[in-house]
Amino acid sequence: MRRWIAAVLLLAGFASPALAGVSTIRGLGLPSRQGAAALARIADQVAAALARRLNGEVVRDRPAPDLVSRLEEARTAAAAGALDQATTALETAIAGALDALHRMPPSADLLDAHVELAAIALARDQPRHARDLLERVLELDAGFELRPEQRSPRLVQAFAEARTRRRRAPELRAATLGRACADGARIAVVARSLENGAIEVLRFDDCRLSARVRTSARTDPASVAAALDPIARPPQAPFYKRWWFWGGTAAVAVAAGSVAAYFLLRDEPQVNVVPVLSLSR
Repeated sequence: MRRWIAAVLLLAGFASPALAGVSTIRGLGLPSRQGAAALARIADQVAAALARRLNGEVVRDRPAPDLVSRLEEARTAAAAGALDQATTALETAIAGALDALHRMPPSADLLDAHVELAAIALARDQPRHARDLLERVLELDAGFELRPEQRSPRLVQAFAEARTRRRRAPELRAATLGRACADGARIAVVARSLENGAIEVLRFDDCRLSARVRTSARTDPASVAAALDPIARPPQAPFYKRWWFWGGTAAVAVAAGSVAAYFLLRDEPQVNVVPVLSLSR
């Protein structure tokens, strides 16, 4: 009854697709040094193909250019040498962008902001903070490489150590996606770059990883969507055409016949019933 009411409300415009039981799906291309726009396109195409398989609805997000402008302003402050101001600006801009990855235009600005903040952390003798920042860069874009102007000796060493650690734990955490794996969508289809130009597409259901597949930009989106659909199974034959049904039926018939034969063929003692007449005076 609740499902029927929700469907009526959806048609009338008073309820969200999620309330009506419709699978709402978001495509999300993660920031990348190489091909961020291509990742966004792949994520959108696979999300649309998965929506067709699930009879779902694709969630379209409006980009927020101000997220990028804040990152650019923070990086400008860092380049000017105002470290305290740059640190505060970078941390604020990065936190805002991570919380709204699904509204970030395709670019590598978020990754470069991480690198700038890691360089400041190293200058302040905070190697652990720098390592955490660089590991998050590689979590978002496993194929990321430093630009020539970013290759200071300390940053190169810290980046190499972060890459070694990330290879031991290459998972993309749902927490890193912020509100992108929720916020109006029950399913998130996420595309990210791997090393050597490979691409990984992941499916998160209610912010829990449920499927993943390695692919390339040339792979048919419908094939990727099929690989991400864990419910897809070949149809099963009706129960009366399954071997266990007829095997069980035969076993029951044999058992019933044996019991009947036992009672029919066994020798039972003869009992003479003598009627008793009760006389009363």
